Amino acid sequence: MKKPIIALWFMGLVFSIVLSWGCKTTSKSQNSRDTKKTERAEKGSIFDNITKSTDLSSLVKNMSGTYVTSAQNMVDSSFYEIVLHSVPIWSSKVDKYLYVEQAIVGQENNPIKQQIYQLKKDNNGGFEIVRYNLSDNNLFKGKWNDLSFFNQYDKELLVEEVGCTLYVKQHGDGSYSGSTRMDHCINNDKGAAYATTILKVREGQIMSWEQGFNADKEQVWGAEKGGYRFVRK
Repeated sequence: MKKPIIALWFMGLVFSIVLSWGCKTTSKSQNSRDTKKTERAEKGSIFDNITKSTDLSSLVKNMSGTYVTSAQNMVDSSFYEIVLHSVPIWSSKVDKYLYVEQAIVGQENNPIKQQIYQLKKDNNGGFEIVRYNLSDNNLFKGKWNDLSFFNQYDKELLVEEVGCTLYVKQHGDGSYSGSTRMDHCINNDKGAAYATTILKVREGQIMSWEQGFNADKEQVWGAEKGGYRFVRK
């Protein structure tokens, strides 16, 4: 009678050990999963805090004004010191329009970029910024300081940059971010095949990173380290 009792006792002990080990393993696995969840939550996602918005006027306000990259240039001279003027025009239209002019500081009479941005709502709680070149840059050079000048002209002076629209979303903190779509923005400057733009906007600051790539996806123009950081004057 002693042998069966001993055998039963031994089997019970083994079962207890296995069960205990299994519980510990499950506990460790659960703790590991919880830790990973916490890490993911802390890192966040590019889609975190995206909010649907119809407040186009706020985006226009945050993109309007005179901005400079002086602070960035002082830290890293590979970034030019640029002044950017962005002013609302054609206030009577339903969509919003900005005249945007950029020049290297000290060379304001020779702008490096002149465009008109059309800002409008999309159907998904975001915004689109359609970019246009001008049929005659010289005609509008320096006119950021004379908004009434644009009233004598209309959209016939605009040449759309096809495929170069910026698709923008607003974040929970009130800032905005967006970009062009992949290789849709055709560009042939300096041997490029297409261009990309990343835009971030918050009150008093605009970050714009424009780059050109050839057919082999090699960068051929534009900043390499990051975008230009414009601070409102």
